[in-house]
Amino acid sequence: AITGGNGGSRNWINSLESKNIIKITERHGIARRREFLRTGMPFGRGVVRDSAAIQLLDEKSNAVPLQVHPLLFWPDGSIKWALIDLFVDVAAESGVSLSLGPLRQQEGQTGASADSITIGETQDQIVVDTLANTFTIPKKGAKLIKEYNMVPRLETTDGSTAFCQIESASAIQTGPIRSDIEIKGRFRIPGGRYLNLRAIVSFYLRSPLVTLDIELHNPYPAVHPGGIWDLGDPGSILFRDFSLLLELSGRPARLEWSTSPLKPCRTSSSGSLCLYQDSSGGINWNSPNHLGHDGKLTVSFSGYRVTENGRVADHPGERALPVFVLKTTEGCTAAGVKDFWQNFPKAMEAKGGCLRLGLFPGESVAPFELQGGEKKRHTVFCALGCQDDEDAIQTVSQALMPLDVYLEPGWIAQTRAVPYFLPEDKDPNERYKDYVRNAIAGSRSFFAKREEIDEYGWRNFGDLYADHEAAFHKGSSLFISHYNNQYDFIMGAAINFLRSGRPEWFALMSDLARHVIDIDIYHTSGDRSSYNHGLFWHTDHYREAGLSTHRTFTRMGRGQKELSGAGGGPCNEHNYTTGLLYYYLLTGDRLAGEAVMELADWVIAMDDGKRSLFCILDQGPTGLASQTASSDYHGPGRGAGNSINALMDAYSLAGRRDYLFKAEEIIRRTVHPQDDIGSLGLDDPEHRWSYLVYLQALGKYLDLKLELGETDWMFFYARESLVHYAKWMLENEVPYKDVLHKVDIPTETWPAQDIRKAWILNVASRFAPKALAEPMRRRARFFFDRCLEDLLSFDTAYFTRPMVLLATYGTMQGYFDKHCERTQLLEEKVYDFGNPASFVPQRARLKSGLKERIRIVYHEFKIRTQARAQEFRQRYKL
Repeated sequence: AITGGNGGSRNWINSLESKNIIKITERHGIARRREFLRTGMPFGRGVVRDSAAIQLLDEKSNAVPLQVHPLLFWPDGSIKWALIDLFVDVAAESGVSLSLGPLRQQEGQTGASADSITIGETQDQIVVDTLANTFTIPKKGAKLIKEYNMVPRLETTDGSTAFCQIESASAIQTGPIRSDIEIKGRFRIPGGRYLNLRAIVSFYLRSPLVTLDIELHNPYPAVHPGGIWDLGDPGSILFRDFSLLLELSGRPARLEWSTSPLKPCRTSSSGSLCLYQDSSGGINWNSPNHLGHDGKLTVSFSGYRVTENGRVADHPGERALPVFVLKTTEGCTAAGVKDFWQNFPKAMEAKGGCLRLGLFPGESVAPFELQGGEKKRHTVFCALGCQDDEDAIQTVSQALMPLDVYLEPGWIAQTRAVPYFLPEDKDPNERYKDYVRNAIAGSRSFFAKREEIDEYGWRNFGDLYADHEAAFHKGSSLFISHYNNQYDFIMGAAINFLRSGRPEWFALMSDLARHVIDIDIYHTSGDRSSYNHGLFWHTDHYREAGLSTHRTFTRMGRGQKELSGAGGGPCNEHNYTTGLLYYYLLTGDRLAGEAVMELADWVIAMDDGKRSLFCILDQGPTGLASQTASSDYHGPGRGAGNSINALMDAYSLAGRRDYLFKAEEIIRRTVHPQDDIGSLGLDDPEHRWSYLVYLQALGKYLDLKLELGETDWMFFYARESLVHYAKWMLENEVPYKDVLHKVDIPTETWPAQDIRKAWILNVASRFAPKALAEPMRRRARFFFDRCLEDLLSFDTAYFTRPMVLLATYGTMQGYFDKHCERTQLLEEKVYDFGNPASFVPQRARLKSGLKERIRIVYHEFKIRTQARAQEFRQRYKL
């Protein structure tokens, strides 16, 4: 069987020693000194069992000090993906490559130098020694780092100030090169509620650099009256300012600052200086994308301004990525904030011996609203304890404008850690590649589309503009619509980054992943189980977002009649996890791994009858995890397909069989090898097109079972089901452009969905009988070609949605053009799968049961009435 891996031979890995596996490029014109890098790296099956055996070599064949942390394992226990931490020197506008050295024979050896970060812990604090500095993290109080009086501060809308009450601090990842400390606390605000704070603080060997991922979280549920999720919901929390303060010891001597790491620093001798970014500074900076809960704009001018001693200085500009360096008699401290202008409003201020990083700055004309279940994470870079300002500037500048790092695509293909992977330069489909590159370059790119509606600001940055929803918009006003990772563009960007190494794909993946993790997942346990921890929809079709941000329905522009039929909130049909999983594997961002688990747990919770309102009467499965389009359809559809996919991703990450068992339960519930496919109406694209999403998930399940070596009853059940449906597709499916008369709105998205048909038929050809395999591959090629041809016949071919579909699901065709695979299984092995049985969801069971109880009660009442009548007649001899 094709299991997705290679045999565990040392010769295999050692044969690649001369190849450059990791490519590092400097493109900002900054000479790099000991810059710290982190990247995920896959390995072939059976090759590496001990992370200490891995070593990387520089271009002079010297071993590079590194730290390795396994993230994912093959079924045999060998490492599938590992997180690599290292540091390098790179000349400006240059590059270096690293190769994989021979595996170390002795377990326990490490590529790190004798120097190492050390961590000491007591009941009250954690002490981190980086050999460049010592940092104390208290487990109680208000300070994040004691030596630098680093304090997060919140100002509420009533003018009061709140400081964080730290509740815990713990080391969550340790190593010789990098160690991470997690700090949790909360801000108590008027009215008895609170905001959660979470900070992950990273320290680096022999470096003044400290990285802080600071997250503010509203844990309360939204009220969402009438299914409306607008800003201004009673579950929201408003505040005026959230800043990180560093009160430095010693007398202030000098402030140096710059609006960008690429610009020379200026010196200020004033008592205070503040750089405030109010808006993006783009052509549409005052877009209606930036409305507050009151329907008014939250921005007041274009770009940023600098004030000195309270006066506006002559330094206006559009987009800032500032570096502030405050020198005191006891040393230098520098700071910067990642994506400063993109996540506006932002502020940096130096006043006396204090640096203030305004993450939600009070200079804004409007207060800030964290909606129910909403988070926002900011990344701050600090250089602490530097002896000179040049070192401080260099440290922060490198962090703000990092090196580009990518893995050799040929290496990824050889590991088989990414299914059906083919490097971009090996893909023969030039027309397809030319189309997809429009996502990252030119006037049609997703970067250019950000500018159209100013998809910036702390809540919007990273999301894609859903320009296809504006197809019927008339007039010159901006039409605001948010895409919210529909069809898992995070996965598409990740795969294209791995295929090509282009940094633009990595940027799109990272920006969208961070946005989805913070804004578009409902991080609360206070609502109904079908909503808690779920993923919100994109903006309602062909409607402006209004005040709904990413919550589907808005009150704006709707009459009372429309509002009465509105609804929203998370739903199983919009649940995408695979991109978040790849983002986690490539970056080690633990919040992404947590998000995958959160969304999979949501699938289990929504389907658990014990958690529903009707649990007293019926505790069986609700069916909410498997329904599509309506509560009574539990056949192949995107609702069930996305649920199965999320459960498989969680299983891959955590290795817990309960996730896989639940996926198999939903498979058995929704598909059968002997289904009467004709009765399902799959030839009705308007209502049943998403069966394609389901079959893609079913194919992924078969690949997972092969990887696990489990060709059991459940494997053959799924295999026969996939082949059964693929055979129906082979005989009945046609390009969507040929049947556009069957759909309500014949848009460019319909031919784009044909890319899924090619995907399914290619995968099914691996599992089908030999007589069907070749016809399936030919038909897959037909749908791939027609998809491009038909899509490009539309003037709207480069809208966001079709570009996402092809970028995400089109890369597989090149792989099957190069490889003709079939699983070598005993085809005569036959199981009895029984007959198809319809699943009845909880509410339908209750309704049916209620009817039966009424019938029984009526029958008993009738019998008793007749008996009493007979007794009455006999008594009175009537």
